[in-house]
Amino acid sequence: MQDLISAFTKIKEAIPNVKLLIVGDGSYKHDLETLTLGSNYNKDIKFLGQKKQDQVIEILSVTDVFVNPSYSEGLPTSVLEAGATGLAIVATDVGGTNEIIEDGNTGFLVPPHDAEASKEKICQLIKNKQLREDFGRNIHKFVKGNFDWDKVTDRWIREIISPR
Repeated sequence: MQDLISAFTKIKEAIPNVKLLIVGDGSYKHDLETLTLGSNYNKDIKFLGQKKQDQVIEILSVTDVFVNPSYSEGLPTSVLEAGATGLAIVATDVGGTNEIIEDGNTGFLVPPHDAEASKEKICQLIKNKQLREDFGRNIHKFVKGNFDWDKVTDRWIREIISPR
């Protein structure tokens, strides 16, 4: 998350009206809040804390770009949720993220610890509404086609009962 905050200060220089919303809590939150105090743009970084599912969906609905700057992942649920809502996504290429994001088609993958790459891709999406919409449409279709509970349940049932 510190890389995203670092990237955000550079994004603000290029796009002054942008805001950063950070959802979630954890033991690292205080350190992140302290990190933002050194930024000229700390008033535009909002720590929203832990949210319920319906609140997360509401926040995603007013968001233009979803960023997952993780250093370690399994299959990131937050990326699936953002994809299900049709958001353009920038995510670090860790764990199973590349099983969801096809770089340049359903979002952008960036190397972990690379604030500059994150900044470039986020700026590209903020400045290009058509690209955001294309990525959003593509990721929504992919998530619904591959991670919808009804489809996943049907696949599991077929696997369990199909003879080998």
